[in-house]
Amino acid sequence: MNLRIGVYKDETGKTPVLTSVKKAEQYLLENETTKNYLGIDGIPEFARCTQELLFGKGSALINDKRARTAQTPGGTGALRIAADFLAKNTPVKRVWVSNPSWPHHTRVVHAAGRAGRGY
Repeated sequence: MNLRIGVYKDETGKTPVLTSVKKAEQYLLENETTKNYLGIDGIPEFARCTQELLFGKGSALINDKRARTAQTPGGTGALRIAADFLAKNTPVKRVWVSNPSWPHHTRVVHAAGRAGRGY
């Protein structure tokens, strides 16, 4: 498992399609009724579970409807949306980016007008 790039490779260096992925694809093939995409709110149940994971079940943030969850186009898209949000709505000037990380993550933060620093 190469955690830096998030890709599983077997002992021969190939990236196999995992059994769990094949089962999920089969489930979709048999049960999917539309190819329409989700709106920015995503799947409400998933959003609720994510908020509970982040803030704790019964959190005042959730109960008072101050927590918001948005679906994003992948990890880099989420990072750009978060960096833009911070730039426009907070006094935050520096965003800490993990190391290791994807090389372009710091550039994404810079593109939003914030200083990206590694930790």
